[in-house]
Amino acid sequence: ELARIEAAFRALPPDQREVIALARVAGLPHEEIARRMGRTPAATRSLLSRSLARLALALEDGAERSR
Repeated sequence: ELARIEAAFRALPPDQREVIALARVAGLPHEEIARRMGRTPAATRSLLSRSLARLALALEDGAERSR
């Protein structure tokens, strides 16, 4: 399961991997994520939402293929 998650994560574009890592792994607030990524907090919120949705879809697709 972990290998499947890691593969789906690695398949994301770099900015999507970065925002997920900063928000979910490092637990940084959006203001700090925005500063580090050179974006606005609203932009990082939107990017995080799209990134998590894309990751979820990739994981669903992978789960369906392995059945």
